[in-house]
Amino acid sequence: EDLWGKVQKRFMKSQPKPYMKVVAALMQKDLGSLVEGRPLGAWRETLAMLCTYAPRDQWAALAEALAAKLAAAGQTAPATLCYICAGNADQATAQWCASIKAGEGKRHSVELLQSIMEKALIMLKATGSRTTSPNLSTVVNEYVELLVAQGQLSTAMKYLCMLPGEDTPTTAILRDRIYRAGLTADATMQAPPFPFVAEELTKEGAPA
Repeated sequence: EDLWGKVQKRFMKSQPKPYMKVVAALMQKDLGSLVEGRPLGAWRETLAMLCTYAPRDQWAALAEALAAKLAAAGQTAPATLCYICAGNADQATAQWCASIKAGEGKRHSVELLQSIMEKALIMLKATGSRTTSPNLSTVVNEYVELLVAQGQLSTAMKYLCMLPGEDTPTTAILRDRIYRAGLTADATMQAPPFPFVAEELTKEGAPA
């Protein structure tokens, strides 16, 4: 490290002003310490600085670090926004679900579930993800169960088909249940993979 760099660091450390820590982090390109050290109350300003100065290859990780810090403090709304900015659909969905559990929503739980599912599906599509978000799968499966209970099998299957990537075990079972009910509008739909392992019963294992 050159003399100029050493003098610069020493000068920054000697300044008690809070804004000097921000200046130091920006000059030294240490945005991780900026996220860690900034007060939660200034999360908007911190996010704005990340938008302005974070390199493209570090942006998502830094935004997620800020989001995780906010989530740990129970600040679900700003944490959700930061996860959205980072393109993390899974954690954004988790925060939306947390807001329901915290009682922030006053509408009927079914409406909230549908709202979360639709927002998460749009976000997943916008990010171009080809894998299923675990939290989103849980939300979609729960909503699909409600649709199935109401006899809306075609709509339920459409929502399941929106999930990218490989099915979770629960999703696979739901697909199989709906298909085998034979009541979907699409008669040309191919049979989904059987979600269970078929085993042949021997005489010893057969029921008496």
